Amino acid sequence: MSSVRPSPFLKLSLQLDAAGSAALGALQVAAAPALAAWLQLPRSLVFEVGLVMLPYALALTMLARRASVPAAAVKVIVSLNLLWAVGAGVVFAVTSPSAWGVSFVALHVAWVLAFAALQARGLAQSPRLPRALAAAR
Repeated sequence: MSSVRPSPFLKLSLQLDAAGSAALGALQVAAAPALAAWLQLPRSLVFEVGLVMLPYALALTMLARRASVPAAAVKVIVSLNLLWAVGAGVVFAVTSPSAWGVSFVALHVAWVLAFAALQARGLAQSPRLPRALAAAR
């Protein structure tokens, strides 16, 4: 498995994604009933998505703090962000959110797509480590 020394740009994009995911996840867990009513989205969806975002944020934080990162791990993060955007798009097909709900989901899609692009760029900027050095870390 190839590893990289994460560029400052990659570290920052992982940290910002983690911070935003943690904040939004905590908000969704703590205020699911109120958010669900305001956004006209199912309460269980708002709550469970918030629950998923919390360990995701922790994983991003742990990854951002490493001196070397498996390139595959970053590719998984990018892929998860892309899949998350698709999943959020499905929300429109199966629910009838309010105008605020549409805006909330659309901003969420824009957020994850932006971070997928930023993290892919950060990975491309990160120097590859020789296999022997990567295995020792």
